[in-house]
Amino acid sequence: MNHIIQYVIGRFKGLSKGYHIALALTLVIGLGGMSNVLWFFEHGHGISGLSDMVPWGIYISGLAFFIGTSAGATMVGLMIHAFGKHEYHPIGTRAIILALISIISAMNCVMFDVGNPFRAMKIPFLLNNPTSMFVISSSSYMGFMTILGLELYFAVKLTLGKPSDWERKMAKFMAILAVPYALVVVHAFTGAIFGIVKAREMWNTPLLPVHFITSALASGFALVMLVTVITVLLSKKELLTKEAYNHAGWLLAFFLMMTIFIDVFDYVIVLYNKTHEGIELWHLLTGRYKITFFIKTNHADYLN
Repeated sequence: MNHIIQYVIGRFKGLSKGYHIALALTLVIGLGGMSNVLWFFEHGHGISGLSDMVPWGIYISGLAFFIGTSAGATMVGLMIHAFGKHEYHPIGTRAIILALISIISAMNCVMFDVGNPFRAMKIPFLLNNPTSMFVISSSSYMGFMTILGLELYFAVKLTLGKPSDWERKMAKFMAILAVPYALVVVHAFTGAIFGIVKAREMWNTPLLPVHFITSALASGFALVMLVTVITVLLSKKELLTKEAYNHAGWLLAFFLMMTIFIDVFDYVIVLYNKTHEGIELWHLLTGRYKITFFIKTNHADYLN
């Protein structure tokens, strides 16, 4: 433990002033968020604006986004341990931490919608209906956090130096295991939960699990690279080589093309079928309410 503390302290030495300012701002934002959480506990989730007229759009979009980024961030560990791309090693630990933060954020989006987040802890320990998709999905999220926690532990052991052969093997095993577990068990299954909702025109499709996988790869990997670029700009220390950036760019472009391909044909199918629901959805996305839909959905929008 002392070695880990010394390593963390050493990482902060020699960093630029801008980097420390960014860390301080992040801490302030985090403390502000915690104060809002306490306010939420005291007054209930009605203060968030949710009602029978306003659905949980922020929570459900937050869940989908953070689940995606948590799954896509695991690609860095796969590149290092499965494909031998050791030039990604300087951002390997960061990617695991981002994945952990993302999966915790995703679970919070669901837990806070319950009103009292502690009630959500009954799933799957007390309300353990094996046929419930929410019980299965929450169990998969907890399993994913366990895998990420073990992967982070062994990644830190490798970073500190002089790991045993068993620790090297476990670091490699966890890094490779995290990707199929994240994409198939976590994200594809979350897409399946959305896909069975018959009341949503573009959700109710068997392609949604595949769509979730491609969007996870794109958003998660993009988040890791964005954090890497911001870290380099603030710390004034280069993390990746030019070749690594080029490889990451081509990989991200491929993930984006797969996502856009499915997006385009989702809209093509909606327009071609011309169902009443599909036409109404298209009008919502492209008609006079598009600004309201994308930017400022509120009580008045639903009441009008």
